[in-house]
Amino acid sequence: MQKNLQRTSLIHIFVISGSHLILLDELLGILRIPLFVRFIVLGLYSLAVGWQAPAVRALLGLFTRSFLQHWRWSFPADLTVLITGLLTLILFPAWWNSLSLVMSWCAALALCWPSLLRIRAPVVRVFLAQISIFLFMCAPLWGLGSLHPLSLVYNLILAPVVSYVLLPLAFLTALVPPLASVFDQVMAFFKDMLSIVAEPIVITKGTLPRIEILWLWILFWHVFMHFLRLRLWQGRDSR
Repeated sequence: MQKNLQRTSLIHIFVISGSHLILLDELLGILRIPLFVRFIVLGLYSLAVGWQAPAVRALLGLFTRSFLQHWRWSFPADLTVLITGLLTLILFPAWWNSLSLVMSWCAALALCWPSLLRIRAPVVRVFLAQISIFLFMCAPLWGLGSLHPLSLVYNLILAPVVSYVLLPLAFLTALVPPLASVFDQVMAFFKDMLSIVAEPIVITKGTLPRIEILWLWILFWHVFMHFLRLRLWQGRDSR
C-alpha cells in the first residue's frame, strides 16, 4: 500500500503533514470549540506525532494567522506562510536541514495561488491548488516519489476522499474504538481501489537536490509571487 501511495502521489496525505493539523482544526471549529482549547488539542496532537517539522509549522501557522487577525493586520497568504516559516526556523534552527519542512512549506505556498489570483469559484480554486501543488512539489519530490501527470488527477479525485472521509473516520475511531471494524472495511476498499489506479504509474527515481537548492526554490517562488501581486493588484483596490 505504501508503494501504491507513492506511485499515486497520495503519500503526503498519510505521512505526518500540516494538512492533518488544519483538518483537525476545521473539525474542532465546526464543533465550536474555543480557540484556546483548539490550540491545546493541536499542540498535544503535534507532540503525539513526534513534534515533527510539518506539524509544528502548521501549528505556528495557525497561531500566526490568529495573532494577525487579533490585531487586524492584513497580510497576503503567501507572506503569512513566509512569516510562519521564518518563525519556525528561528525557534528550531536545526530544521534548516529538514526536507519535511521544505515539503510542508512548498505545499503551503502552493495553496496560496487561488488567493493571490483572487479566484472565488470553488471548483476552479481546488483545480488551481492541485496544479500548484504538483508544480511546487516537483523539486522536493525529485528522486523520492511520483511526478506522473496522473498523480494530479488522483489528487483531485482521491485526495478529498482521504481528507474528508478516512481521516475524520480515523479520529472518530480513536475516540470510539468499536468503530474500528468500520474503519478497517473502508480502508480495505480504499486499498483495493488504490492498487487499481496505481497500476499504470511507474516510479522513476533520480538524485535528490541539495537542501540549499530547495531553499532557493522556495525563495524564488516567494519573490515571484510578491512581484506578481504588485503587478496585478497594486493601486487597484481603491478603484
